[in-house]
Amino acid sequence: MHVAEDFSQMWPTVLHAARSRGTAAPAAGPGRAVVHEHHVVWYHAHGRGWYRCGSEVIEPLIPHLGVLVAGEVDQSCLRGTYDARYAIIDTRLLSQGAAGLVRLALDGATLERSHVRALDVREAAIAARAFAALDDALATPALSGSLRAGAIIGELLALWSTDLIAGAPGRALRVFQALIEEHAEDPDVSLAELARRAGGHPDHLAARFRQQTGWTPVAYRMRVRLDRACALLVDSGLDVAAVARRVGFRDRVHFTRCFRRRFGCTPSDYARYGGVRSP
Repeated sequence: MHVAEDFSQMWPTVLHAARSRGTAAPAAGPGRAVVHEHHVVWYHAHGRGWYRCGSEVIEPLIPHLGVLVAGEVDQSCLRGTYDARYAIIDTRLLSQGAAGLVRLALDGATLERSHVRALDVREAAIAARAFAALDDALATPALSGSLRAGAIIGELLALWSTDLIAGAPGRALRVFQALIEEHAEDPDVSLAELARRAGGHPDHLAARFRQQTGWTPVAYRMRVRLDRACALLVDSGLDVAAVARRVGFRDRVHFTRCFRRRFGCTPSDYARYGGVRSP
């Protein structure tokens, strides 16, 4: 009887599942902050803006899978077209972790990580199919439907937790590198935030990134910025100050110093003579 009670409390019970999609006006402000009584698992297919998940504020620029723990604040401010699926669940697998993270615990193993886990194209398709299957399961009466629904939530939680499980470290690095390249020109997006979006601890991912690429994340982002600056200096017709701003530098002097350190000439000379050979 004790085992049966533990199983019923750990096994995810799906209380409700739905889809949220539409078009938000550009000038629309944030929605009302809500504190949920139950856990929420969601798949964000596309849309721009931000989510507040507990103490984390997340910009959903790429497909992601997210988990919100009961008792945490949920708020969003989306712009343009958006599409998301979500399920409201009960389970003892999830709880609030330290430093605003989500804790997942099973059979003595514990994992704490960010609310959101970025998805590549293949994983996004898996999440979409899982939520479609969840609709079918909830339409199935009685015990069989409940068991199928709980199993699907278990698969989604397994996907959400994959990045920090030994055996899948490379994927987090690939996502982290792609995010650095995507946001290299935005000085307001920190590398720590990008690491969390990729599903890893900032310090751990930075160490593994350097081990695999030979670059620190800071140096790699600088390289991407300067490579893009080279193309703009030759082809765009923009002046040096405009190019500096375009690639993420707030200060032309700092841009010139970094550019000279790498290429051995000033940005003005590079533009004047049509470029130099990159080291």
